[in-house]
Amino acid sequence: MSQGIGDLQLFDLVSIKQSWGSWGFGPALVFPTASETALGVGKREAGPSVALMYTGVKNLTAGAIIQNPISYAGSPDRPDVNNMIITPTFTFNLKEGWFVGLSDYHFSFNWKNGGAATIPLGAQMGKVVTLGRQPVSMSIQAGGVAHHAANTPDPGWIPGFEISPIFNFHVGPGQKIKARRQKSGVPSSAALFNLWVGIW
Repeated sequence: MSQGIGDLQLFDLVSIKQSWGSWGFGPALVFPTASETALGVGKREAGPSVALMYTGVKNLTAGAIIQNPISYAGSPDRPDVNNMIITPTFTFNLKEGWFVGLSDYHFSFNWKNGGAATIPLGAQMGKVVTLGRQPVSMSIQAGGVAHHAANTPDPGWIPGFEISPIFNFHVGPGQKIKARRQKSGVPSSAALFNLWVGIW
């Protein structure tokens, strides 16, 4: 069993609103901050990211974030990384800041291994709270891996806890860039520290 803090994932998207929702694009960065070897890749990574979010149904957000970070530095003892990562979003907002939906697990496709796919599925429940003056999204989630490559281990049951601060940046009159994957629109940027407790 491994538990601790995973790698820091940061993406910064230019958000473009549409009548059906919004979409965005920008860079994706990964920093090797994992407290355990099994919880991170030990590499610095950079690559493109795009997102699509549909918000045409009241209180529902559906879409995905697609990133492809590629390693450029880090531990020489760890393998190079070139993964496409898809994070699906299907979230229903409830009253008083509560929300339920699909977990924030990443679907990954390893281009270093012929595009081998790892597809975890799960559910989450959470709430947006205010700590002092800082809004924070907190959620618990659980699930398992529906598909993984034959030459990779099955991680088994994957419970998790996610804390994501929500920031607002004013970049001009009437404009904001929101620094977190919002439950009500396309993500503009996000810094995510995940606490995972998994069976490996």
